[in-house]
Amino acid sequence: MYTPAQNVLDATTARLEPLMHDAGRAAQDTLSDLRRGSRDLARAGADAVRDRALRARYSTEGFVHHRPLSSLLIAAATGAALLALAAVLVRSLGRPH
Repeated sequence: MYTPAQNVLDATTARLEPLMHDAGRAAQDTLSDLRRGSRDLARAGADAVRDRALRARYSTEGFVHHRPLSSLLIAAATGAALLALAAVLVRSLGRPH
């Protein structure tokens, strides 16, 4: 036998179940939209990075083509600087603290 409180609880539950179902569906739709949006943003970011890398490549190729001696000297100086930095790091790592 149901009490009045149980009847109220059952009636309230019956009214809330469709609302909860609708809220769950709306949340799923919102998450799907967010996923699609983040995927689109990631794709746009990757495209922008690729475009900038290609422009840098073409610019570098043009510089090397028009100024081969300067390019060679810049590459040699960069290599020497990296080797000097590596030597300093190796020495500092080899010392006991």
